[in-house]
Amino acid sequence: MFINWIIDVILVYSILFETGKLILGNWKEFFIYLAIAVISIFIVYLILIKIGWKKVIE
Repeated sequence: MFINWIIDVILVYSILFETGKLILGNWKEFFIYLAIAVISIFIVYLILIKIGWKKVIE
């Protein structure tokens, strides 16, 4: 769960910076942060599948 927490922190910060880059019009950096967010979501999803959704709910 600690790794999952770290990935979630990376996800939140990447979405935060991604939004700022979108507002300011820095498209290259926006797509970089978007890719980081998508990869983070995918990793969290894989971890949750591996440990089981019922264990997370407990």
